[in-house]
Amino acid sequence: MIRLGEKLKERGYNAIDIEVKNIYIELESGETLKTKPLATVRIEVDDKRKIYLIMGRFNI
Repeated sequence: MIRLGEKLKERGYNAIDIEVKNIYIELESGETLKTKPLATVRIEVDDKRKIYLIMGRFNI
């Protein structure tokens, strides 16, 4: 897994790497895709919202 949170922290963001084991995406056709994330990060922003960045590789 890419440690994206550490790279963002070096740039001044309040970020932390979190572990997500699987991502499931349901297409409009009803088909469900399963993949493992390359990076998952939680970022704290000024208005206290949490943003999760999840990047994955998908075979469609």
